Amino acid sequence: MPTLPLRTTHTDTDYLRMAKEALAIEATAVAALADKLGSGFTETVQAILACKGRIILIGVGKSGLIARKIAATFASTGTPAFLYMPQKPRTAIWA
Repeated sequence: MPTLPLRTTHTDTDYLRMAKEALAIEATAVAALADKLGSGFTETVQAILACKGRIILIGVGKSGLIARKIAATFASTGTPAFLYMPQKPRTAIWA
């Protein structure tokens, strides 16, 4: 696979500045999420904690990829979970 040549018009200082700006933007966005947490969040946490069986996640496309990662995270922390793929009705990916 061919590789593109690296641009040499930026200095190391430029790269550090750009990285710091990107992190600052992301930090601001994450901090803004705190104001949006409400009763829906706590209800979801309570429902997950009260679950007696497996957590079922559903997603298609990008949301399916995210659901798969969430299912894997739940499974790795002791909460049984799996991804149900609605486009393949008989397919479940057990995490």
